[in-house]
Amino acid sequence: MHTVCTDKQQRVRLPDAKPGQVFAYEADATGTIITLHRVKRAEPEVEVLDVDDLDPKTLAPRERGEVSNESIVRAIRADRDGQ
Repeated sequence: MHTVCTDKQQRVRLPDAKPGQVFAYEADATGTIITLHRVKRAEPEVEVLDVDDLDPKTLAPRERGEVSNESIVRAIRADRDGQ
């Protein structure tokens, strides 16, 4: 068993913990016993793009809807009509 102290920012240094490890903590009803459980860090989901989803000129992801001159004109007219 190890004894640890909190600093002014309520941080505790765990001698056996590695940087980046994540722990879940639970306290009993009286708050006298605290238990730490090591948990796996949730990895962010990465969107996988198909080659067809990339703009051939910039290799950036394409917008979901194609933008054309006609669609821009329609959007401007619809905005003007709404005013």
